[in-house]
Amino acid sequence: MQLADVEVRLHPEDRTLAERPAIYWEDGKCHFVVIKLDKARFHSQFYYGLHQQYGTGRPEYDDLFECIKTLLKLQADYQAKEEAT
Repeated sequence: MQLADVEVRLHPEDRTLAERPAIYWEDGKCHFVVIKLDKARFHSQFYYGLHQQYGTGRPEYDDLFECIKTLLKLQADYQAKEEAT
């Protein structure tokens, strides 16, 4: 796990990016990022490359544990589905 700074749009209509702290880690070919949007809002996603980026379906969480738990569950489901095909 590494600390990082990332640039994100805080709202879909924003034209400019804001720099926010994040945690980043890799597991095999999968990359994970959890971004702290503000004091109690988080966003997460996992990706395998530029064209394979996946979110949780929820733009933000107010509970860090729930954010990470959902991210890991969805990535595990995605990986299981990919391995089954």
